Amino acid sequence: MFLNERNRLAIFNAFINSNFTYCPLVWMFCGKKHSVKFEKIQERALRIVYNDKISTYYELLDKGDFLSVTMLRIKCLAVEMYRCVRGLNPEYLNDMYAIKECEYALRDCSRIQQSKFKTYTFGYKSFQYYGAKVWNSIPIHVKNSTDLSIFKQDIDVWCRSHEANALSIC
Repeated sequence: MFLNERNRLAIFNAFINSNFTYCPLVWMFCGKKHSVKFEKIQERALRIVYNDKISTYYELLDKGDFLSVTMLRIKCLAVEMYRCVRGLNPEYLNDMYAIKECEYALRDCSRIQQSKFKTYTFGYKSFQYYGAKVWNSIPIHVKNSTDLSIFKQDIDVWCRSHEANALSIC
């Protein structure tokens, strides 16, 4: 290789990772086939960066402290949901979600109502449905963060956990 690892990592961040981190919500509902392709592109690029052909994809992600493309999209969706619940987004986005009414003193009274839809493509594959699904699966201590920057740190830790990896988006 002509470049050292630091320079390869800089190229990876400039050309590959920047495309995955720029507005990942657009790619939220791209489908399973395309999501697998995104993950393969990231895996291949990380193999070149670290010159490692034997490690698993998750070992490569841990080596560089990266999130998978799917987890990156879930993290971005969770941040947008935090903004919606706290009223930090434009009104049309904030009004899209309603906090579920709790008659009892439950542990998690910040759950969002998930709408029922008649069609799979136009209902369950929507920002409204998946936003509520992701928000309801986030642990209570993360949802109750008092500041957006603290929430971003906590959601990053949660996205790296096995609990978040069990959440399926596509």
